[in-house]
Amino acid sequence: MRKRQIRGFTLIELLVVIAIIGILATLLTPALMKAKEKANRTKCGNNLRQLSLAAIQYADDKRFFPHIGITLALDGDASTNQTPRIIRSLMWFGYHDNPEGWICTSSFDQHRPLIAQVKENLRVWQYEAGGGQGTGNDQFSPLHPTGGAGDPALPQTDELSYGWTRRGMNSNTRSTSLLGIDRALRDDSMTSGGAGSATAADPESMLGNHAEGWNLAQADATVQWMSTGSEGIQRLNLTQNAGDGFLSMAARGLNGAGP
Repeated sequence: MRKRQIRGFTLIELLVVIAIIGILATLLTPALMKAKEKANRTKCGNNLRQLSLAAIQYADDKRFFPHIGITLALDGDASTNQTPRIIRSLMWFGYHDNPEGWICTSSFDQHRPLIAQVKENLRVWQYEAGGGQGTGNDQFSPLHPTGGAGDPALPQTDELSYGWTRRGMNSNTRSTSLLGIDRALRDDSMTSGGAGSATAADPESMLGNHAEGWNLAQADATVQWMSTGSEGIQRLNLTQNAGDGFLSMAARGLNGAGP
């Protein structure tokens, strides 16, 4: 009986297959990365929506949105810790219970799971840079003048990816008033903790979230995407000194210009 001969791949055929796979991977990788970024952008927008809903509930109960200074005034800029304090206050007062929702999945930031002590009492949670989690910080509200001494400035923490309006507003503000925003444009030449990481003295170098624009959340909890090339960005002038009161250091690199 004649045995059937089994023919294998030749070296040339194998190299051709590998080359084809490599070409397909090269062609598909950008599409996959784009799809991943779109998913991250959607999740990021949902994070901002949840923060906005928490702030709206806060405003419904207390007649004004969380704010450090007096209503209609501006809070401090990025050299202060007021934005982290405002967002932490939503957790302190029980309107938001998940700091993981403060992290954009496209950013360099990272969520640190809650320890047991914090789960029992959310008022003892602090940013890692502010002395660690669970330090008995429930003596004063983060909005109290002496209640945020341990909180870091926005450029100094990797546990918060969002800027917040600096303007004090009451619950009757128009629905299109902007509350929160991605804190900066992403610049992959900078990495957290490296030579290019941000400092309060250089807030324009703040580590960002997305490379092509920002998610913006309004006072009615709707979230819009605004690309770097849109006319709205020019009107908003998203810098730490902007009259609209935002803490997003987004103007760096906008249309080839710095802030």
